[in-house]
Amino acid sequence: MHTARPAETGVGVPVSSVGSRFPFASLFESPPSPQRLLALEGMRGVAALMVFFVHFYALLGLYCRPNSWLHAATHFAGIVGNVGVDIFFVISGFLMYGIVMRKPTPFLTYFARRVRRLYPVFLFVFAVYLVLSYLAPVESRIPQSPRAAAGYLALNLAMVPGILPMVPLIRVAWSLSYEWFYYLILPLSIWGLSLRRWRPAWRIVLVLSVCMAQYILCTLHWSAHPRLVMFGAGAVLWELATYYAIGRYLDQRGELLAIAFVVFALGWMGFSTKYHLALALNQAGIPSVNTPLLFLAFFGLALYSLCYDGVLKRFFSLIWLRWMGNISYSYYLIHGLTLHFVAKSIRYLIGTPILPVPLFLLMGGIALLITIVAGALLYLAVEKPLSLASPKAALTKDPHLVAVPAPIVPREIPNLGSARQPSAD
Repeated sequence: MHTARPAETGVGVPVSSVGSRFPFASLFESPPSPQRLLALEGMRGVAALMVFFVHFYALLGLYCRPNSWLHAATHFAGIVGNVGVDIFFVISGFLMYGIVMRKPTPFLTYFARRVRRLYPVFLFVFAVYLVLSYLAPVESRIPQSPRAAAGYLALNLAMVPGILPMVPLIRVAWSLSYEWFYYLILPLSIWGLSLRRWRPAWRIVLVLSVCMAQYILCTLHWSAHPRLVMFGAGAVLWELATYYAIGRYLDQRGELLAIAFVVFALGWMGFSTKYHLALALNQAGIPSVNTPLLFLAFFGLALYSLCYDGVLKRFFSLIWLRWMGNISYSYYLIHGLTLHFVAKSIRYLIGTPILPVPLFLLMGGIALLITIVAGALLYLAVEKPLSLASPKAALTKDPHLVAVPAPIVPREIPNLGSARQPSAD
C-alpha cells in the first residue's frame, strides 16, 4: 500500500484574516492563518451554547411552571444540549487526526503541545474548585480521608475521570479524559500500523471498523463509552475532504437532507423516554443503541458546514458564533460553576417561586450572559496568553487548535500537497 496524494479542487482560497468593525474583535479572533476553517469555529460556539442548557435546566428549571410548554421546552433543551459534547468530539476527531497524519512529529513534542493546550485553563479551574471545596466542605466531592483525597486529586489532575468510572471534581471534565484517550491512542496507532503508507480508502475502512467494534461492545455492555465513536466521524471526514475532494459532490438538496436528519436526531433525543437529566449529566450520555444516529447526523452536519458553501457554512461563520467557539474551552470548564453561583444567588434573593414566562426568559438570558462573560475573562486571562500565544514567531500562525492540517475545502482552504511533507504542527 502507498500514500495517495490529496485531491485537486482548484477552488481553494486562503483565509488568513477576518475583517471586523468591532474594536475588540482581535481579542477573540483566531490568529491569521491560511488554514483557518471559519465555520468550524462557529460549530464549536454552537456546541458550547448547547451544553449551557444542560446545566441551566438542572439548576434553574424549577423556576418555570411544571407541565407548561416552557417547562417542556426547557427540558427538551436540557436533554438535547447534551450532544454539544458529541459535536466537540467530532471536531476534535477531525482536527487531531489531521495534525497527526500530516507529519510524524516526535511523540514527546506532540504530547507537550497537547499538555500546553489543555492544562493551563484546567489547572486554574481545578484550583478554584479546590478552594471552594475547602470553603464549602458540605458540597465537596473530595474524600475526607487524606490518602483517598490524594488519590482522587491525582486522578483528576491526570484527567482520567470519565474513562474511569468516577465522578470528577470538575463535573464537565469527564470529557477531557475522552480527549486524552484519543490524543494518546491516535499517534500510537498511526505509528504502530504505519497508516501513512496506507491508501486513504483503507484507512477509512479501518476507522469505521473500529467505530463499529466499539459500538458492538457498548451494545453488549462490555464497554461504557459509546461516545468515543464520534472521534471517528471527524477522522473519516478529514480523509474524504483531503483525498477525495468530497465538496465537489455536495449540493443544496444534500444540505437540506443533512439539516433534516440533524433535526430528526435531536428530536428523537428530546422526546425519547430513554433520555433524562441524570443520563444527560453522565459521561456515557447517549444510549449505545442511538450512537449510529448521532454519528451520521453530526458527520453530515460537519460535512456540509466545512465542505459546502451553503446555509450551514454561512451560519457557522457568523462572527459572534466564531468568537464563542474560540473561547469555548474556557467557557466549557467554567460555565457550570458560574451557573451554580447564579442559581444560589437567585435562591438567596427570591427563593424558589414559579416565575412568569417573561421573567423566566429574562433570567435565562442574564444567566447565559454571565456565563459568557466568565468564559471570556478566563480565555483572556489564562487560555490566550498561556495556551495559545506561541513563544516562537514561526509558530504564531498555529497556536490554536483550529489551525490544523487543512483538508481540501472549497473556497476556504488551499491544496496541501503531499501528506508525507506537511507543514509543522
